[in-house]
Amino acid sequence: MNRGFLDTVDYGFRDTSTNTWKFRLRYKATASGQLTDSRPGSFPDPVDLTGYGFHSSLTYSSTFWLLTSSEQAGIKETLPVSRTTGTAPSAALSGTTTMGHSYARNGAGVSRDIYVAH
Repeated sequence: MNRGFLDTVDYGFRDTSTNTWKFRLRYKATASGQLTDSRPGSFPDPVDLTGYGFHSSLTYSSTFWLLTSSEQAGIKETLPVSRTTGTAPSAALSGTTTMGHSYARNGAGVSRDIYVAH
């Protein structure tokens, strides 16, 4: 059951020397009466990711931060991946974000945007 504790999760490849994304897929959980069943969008043209390491980053919602520390720990224990604290990579100023890709089924879904650095 989604109780709104997670905000976004990013998957992609980053430049470790600058901690900036080269290519990123950002997903955000959604649940509202505005969702319709749809198919996920496609990927952009191929991106050369040679020399860039895979990375993922998760952010929590404001609802999560209102919980006590023990409640937060309990939520984190239910996640399928144990995560460490760190600084999320940034999107360089010279990149393109494509919005509007989403997938929904039965009133719940995820929206997705794609970031590609130039």
